[in-house]
Amino acid sequence: LYGCRPMGIKWDFTIGGLPTYEVTWGVSHWEAMGTGGAPAAGTYAFPDPESCLAWYCAWGDSAATSLQLKGLSVDIGLTRSEVADGSQPSGVGGYFTVKRDPTVSFSIHRSPDPSSAAAEVDYFVNQTGLPFTFQHGTQPGKMFALCIPHCRVMEYPSPSDDGAVMSNVTLGAGYYAGDTGSGSEITAIDSDFRIALI
Repeated sequence: LYGCRPMGIKWDFTIGGLPTYEVTWGVSHWEAMGTGGAPAAGTYAFPDPESCLAWYCAWGDSAATSLQLKGLSVDIGLTRSEVADGSQPSGVGGYFTVKRDPTVSFSIHRSPDPSSAAAEVDYFVNQTGLPFTFQHGTQPGKMFALCIPHCRVMEYPSPSDDGAVMSNVTLGAGYYAGDTGSGSEITAIDSDFRIALI
């Protein structure tokens, strides 16, 4: 395979299971070499992930206890297009990124704000921008964290399969410029969507 580029990246966290990481690859060209061994599973030399029973999630400025989530998924929302090139074997000279539109989706017990019967609905109607943080795992080398400093509810929070007890929520990353100090190309200052593998 030649000229491989990730076209989509997703994480899924389902209660009681293991977190999964899915990459969809775009391939500029491939060849059947006709030699070599058969495909085989590679070795995994990294720490095994923890089951999805050790996470913390907060929506808003602060929270003493984690939100009650049924599960959570993260989609980086990559849109990439091929660069046509007639000089290349398969006509693809590369890829360019059209946009990145990350989203976080989850089912939440109504309501994240005890003062409201359905705060997520209010957040959608008013387009309230709030910070959202999620952390999975307890041991370094096995931890995943994300932060959306200024998220918005992207679509009406519909009732989940559990009826009125839970809402399906999709968050998008809004523009954020609230950090102080100076940054660089390796500093997550004023970024709209942040992921850390710890």
